[in-house]
Amino acid sequence: MIEPWNIAAGELRQRLSIQAFTAAANDGYGHTTGTWADSIENVAGKIETPTGRKLELARQMVPTATHVITIRGPRTLDLQLNRLAYGSRVFTIGHVNDVEERHVKLILTCTEEFGPNADASGD
Repeated sequence: MIEPWNIAAGELRQRLSIQAFTAAANDGYGHTTGTWADSIENVAGKIETPTGRKLELARQMVPTATHVITIRGPRTLDLQLNRLAYGSRVFTIGHVNDVEERHVKLILTCTEEFGPNADASGD
């Protein structure tokens, strides 16, 4: 039996990048401008699209949740300053669950971004 904080071999098949936001300046309207850049590359992860009961549970933590992503820990993720990129897709991190606080398995409840905020290149 696998313990809930462990990750089965071969479970993390996708390679993600953790991106950090670097603030440059304020525009004339008081909004912070800046760029996204990869801070950690080649992070092994598992991207899932929850359905049914799992989607309902995810949306209790993040009302706009579209995906649940599992990565190995420990990683210090500042929810406002980090996001995940997978190819051309971008995911905003809404909630981080450090399973049983063992710093082995992190379950991230995320929202996939579309439109101008979804440029995964960091530019």
